[in-house]
Amino acid sequence: MLCQTYKFVRDAVPVGKLSEILEHAQKTPPSFAFDAFIKAHICAACSFRVDGCDYADGLNSPPCGGYRVVEFLKEQGII
Repeated sequence: MLCQTYKFVRDAVPVGKLSEILEHAQKTPPSFAFDAFIKAHICAACSFRVDGCDYADGLNSPPCGGYRVVEFLKEQGII
């Protein structure tokens, strides 16, 4: 089982840029500007959702790190 974000990012981001992107994504609070895109392309295929997702289930929880990475990549125009 692989994180859906990992599968998405490995095909979209050059390996050398990934650690820099992850560092910036961790420091940036989520804006939810691409919520529909992320839910459709990442969350919908997430293998870990079988155990539930507090964010997707509306339990007043922040999104996972994968969500934040994809959101950052979209905001920066990388993907």
